[in-house]
Amino acid sequence: MPRKKKKQPAQRPAPMRWEFDPDTPTHDFLEEGPLTDLWNLQQAVENFVSWVEEGQFLTWEAVICEEQGLPLTPQQEEALHALLSFGAPPHRPHPVHQRNPTAQRTLARPP
Repeated sequence: MPRKKKKQPAQRPAPMRWEFDPDTPTHDFLEEGPLTDLWNLQQAVENFVSWVEEGQFLTWEAVICEEQGLPLTPQQEEALHALLSFGAPPHRPHPVHQRNPTAQRTLARPP
């Protein structure tokens, strides 16, 4: 009977420097309006949860770690690859016209 693979524990990310250049995009959900207003509080929580669920924080963290020269966790590497490859799956073969420049010229000719 085959053994089940043990799930490897998540790799702990390296500590980032939390001081960013002014040109580094950041977003503070808590600055959008006074949280004493129920609508602002609800929007801040919904936006935060949405960004966590969609992996936007993970992607941002991966970019920052990459820029700071820190090692990436496998999850960060995957998120960074998805960002830089515009969501293409890893190791996807390129279309013929991208692998072969002659094919691109042939495909570009009008009939």
